[in-house]
Amino acid sequence: MSKKSRAQRFKSAQESVDYALVQFTILQEELQDWLDNMPENLQESAKAEEIDSVIDDLDGVICDAENIVNVEIEFPRMIG
Repeated sequence: MSKKSRAQRFKSAQESVDYALVQFTILQEELQDWLDNMPENLQESAKAEEIDSVIDDLDGVICDAENIVNVEIEFPRMIG
């Protein structure tokens, strides 16, 4: 088994974060659907507020993950 370079390991980690980003987005969409389809009498309930709060939290997580996936780092080479 060959040892991966730092750049390869970084790219692999980015790919893992990209997969997580997809999962975070799916979770957020599911929660938004749940909130949107709540009966009218529950739309102002504590449960609705809880769901809305998690949706907002996922916005931050998604933004952070997008930043990680989109960052480019030029690793120094061992020679030259």
